[in-house]
Amino acid sequence: MSGFNSSGVLSTSPTRILFPILLVFMWYLGRLHSQYEPVITSKFSSRLEEARKLMPNVKLDWPTPPTKDPRTAYNSSKLALLIEARPAPHLSPLILHMITVVPPDWRFLFIGSRESIHSVSQAYSIKHQQVIGKLDLMQLPPPWSVASKEDVFRLLTDSRFYDEFLPGVEWVLKYEHDSILCANSETSLNDCLDWDWADVSR
Repeated sequence: MSGFNSSGVLSTSPTRILFPILLVFMWYLGRLHSQYEPVITSKFSSRLEEARKLMPNVKLDWPTPPTKDPRTAYNSSKLALLIEARPAPHLSPLILHMITVVPPDWRFLFIGSRESIHSVSQAYSIKHQQVIGKLDLMQLPPPWSVASKEDVFRLLTDSRFYDEFLPGVEWVLKYEHDSILCANSETSLNDCLDWDWADVSR
């Protein structure tokens, strides 16, 4: 703040002197920035472009695995078959048990209704068996039906069923919802392939 001191000389505070100087300095810096900004930007862009040219080109060529049907890992002439239209809760454990007991080259097929297929397919282990090609879940199209025992008997005695849905299959293990193979048996299922027919009493 300016004013007269005791000797009558006009005095000015340092703040009033520094403020105009700072304004002039800031204005000067702004002028410099506007003048040199295009030069700095162009130099930076040119340096960046030179650096990009010096960088080697790298191309990653990931090998694409061949599309192979996982079911080809198993014997297409051997099939374990379960037909059940009722969504029983023990069907998934039964199928998984049979997969562990039956020789590993056999494939499995479950034929059922929409409800029973939905019930079986919820198990993670069942989904895994589907992914590796070990198990297929199938709902037959009309006019085929598995709603009753009579329908299943008609299905199994119709040669068109084997020609359309089981082509190339020579041996069929037909098991039921209440049948099971013993895991401790010394006899393998493959030991019975020379037989024309094998059945158990019900």
